[in-house]
Amino acid sequence: MKPTCQSASSTKRFLPALSLICSLLCTALMAGVLDVQSSLLVSGQTSTEALHVPELDTGFHLLYQLKPEEAHNQFED
Repeated sequence: MKPTCQSASSTKRFLPALSLICSLLCTALMAGVLDVQSSLLVSGQTSTEALHVPELDTGFHLLYQLKPEEAHNQFED
């Protein structure tokens, strides 16, 4: 039995359906992301952007640079 190959015309026939499926999946994913963001606002939880503290960032960067003593001093400050 010979393997069958799809012709270009049959492939083109499925493009609108594939495009629609991709659009629906992207819409569903974005709806999920927006739902998470809105649930954070409703629940009163603090977003991670509000937790940005430059002093802590400096301490963590010192840890990444393998300078634990300096990092410990930074965290104490």
